[in-house]
Amino acid sequence: MISEWVKHRVIGSPLHRPAELLRELGTLPKRLRHPELRDIFLEGPRARNVIAQSVYDGMDCLDVGCHLGSVLSEFMRHSPTGSHVAIEPLPYKAAWLRQRYPKANVVEAAVSEATGEVEFTWNKSRPGFSSLAAEGLNGDQLQRLKVQTLPLDAIVPPTHKIGFMKVDVEGAELMAFRSAERILSADRPTVLFECARRSTNALGFEVDEVYEVLTQRYDYSVMYLHEYLGDRAPLDL
Repeated sequence: MISEWVKHRVIGSPLHRPAELLRELGTLPKRLRHPELRDIFLEGPRARNVIAQSVYDGMDCLDVGCHLGSVLSEFMRHSPTGSHVAIEPLPYKAAWLRQRYPKANVVEAAVSEATGEVEFTWNKSRPGFSSLAAEGLNGDQLQRLKVQTLPLDAIVPPTHKIGFMKVDVEGAELMAFRSAERILSADRPTVLFECARRSTNALGFEVDEVYEVLTQRYDYSVMYLHEYLGDRAPLDL
């Protein structure tokens, strides 16, 4: 947790970019050995470029699965006068975020279609992979805890028009999108999200369902980051 706390303090500080450059330098040997992983290594820079192209000052943004605040810090940087909402179910992370970003509305909850309570798995070995699924990789230290669940439409007041929305919820993407009927239908934000078959299946969902709810229910186009940045055609199923 000490290393997590250090990362949390570095994010959004003057040390953030130098730390990223050092990390990129440290991964150089692996990138050279595995050119097939190029798109994975470029995910972070491409995501930042998407935010830079899409977010302007005064825009309200929504960070679902805020973790340590790397995306929230980008929202604050590009839209310092916007009203931003950050959602994080782990209590200690939510407390860190409130202290680090006092102007943001940090909500300690997991997203769901209904208000209630659910068991959440804190992955102590790899906190970024904590999720609603009760599993991890072999050797992961897991702890189950109760967390509140809230729909996104209930968290974000109708007076806030969301212009950009990031969703990284380790398999619960379908629950998040289904709970954001008003936001996605009326506000029409740009949505940056991650969806992996392994984590989605762990919660009993299929990636096809995520694609269909975005394209059929909300009339969105789905693209990879580099395709969005290159203004290319959207993905089909």
